[in-house]
Parts: sequence; C-alpha cells; structure tokens
Amino acid sequence: MNGEALVQLAMATLACNQKTLASHLGVSPAQISKWKKGEHMSFDMSRRLRDISGIGDRVPGFVQRVGSLDEAKKWERLLAWLAELAEDAAETGYDTPLSDEPDILSWDTLDVLEAITCWLWPPQRSRLPSALLPASNGSSIASRRTTSSG
Repeated sequence: MNGEALVQLAMATLACNQKTLASHLGVSPAQISKWKKGEHMSFDMSRRLRDISGIGDRVPGFVQRVGSLDEAKKWERLLAWLAELAEDAAETGYDTPLSDEPDILSWDTLDVLEAITCWLWPPQRSRLPSALLPASNGSSIASRRTTSSG
C-alpha cells in the first residue's frame, strides 16, 4: 500500500507519468507498475520517492488520503492539539500516550470521521472534504483493515 501511495505522490509532485518517473529513477516502467501493485520496494528507493514527494517520514497513504502534504501537516497539528487537550484533561492520574503514535492517531481519527459522516449522515457526503470519504473503490479504510487482518 505504501508503494502505490509513494509512486502516486512522486508522480504528482513531478507532474509526470509512470514512464517519466521510471526514467527519473532509473528503473523500468514495469517496475513502477509492480510497486503500485504492492511488490516490495527497497528502503533506498522508498527514501528516494519520499525525498521527491517531500513527505519525509509521514505515512504516504495518509498524505495521499488527505490530499496533499500541506493538508497532512494541518491534520497533524490539529490532532496533536486534540491529543494535548485530552492529556491535559485526563483525570486518571496516569499519562495518556495519545501523542506517542501520531500516525496511528491520524489514521484512526480519519476512520472515525469517515464512519460518522458516511454512515450517520449520508445526505451530507457531497459537502465533505474528500479525505473523509471512502476510497473510490467503495471500501472504507476500516473495512480494508478488518479484511486484511482477518
């Protein structure tokens, strides 16, 4: 899944097609297709695609899902702020490790928002940011996770 997202983000950043990206990376267009289908990608190639797209260590699928690197940064700031509020308001006397796993918190938060907006308020779907809508193939992130883990 990360391979496909990395390839898509790099192509969007360079405003190019698969063939041009392959040439830029020194690989065949067929290799780009394999990565998009989930074939293993070396750490070095993953790092090159991350550098091209500028996402650093962010989860590529998350950046792709919210629409851009700038949007991903906004979501990260919002979620970090919400995690800080929750930790400050915790009355348990224990540390609440909400900010320890920001990538998981980001994905899980989008999953919850997707569930709320798509299942409880279907008429409002057209007014929502695309990051909160299910994938174009009709499956939700939550259902894909359940299917892949079970």
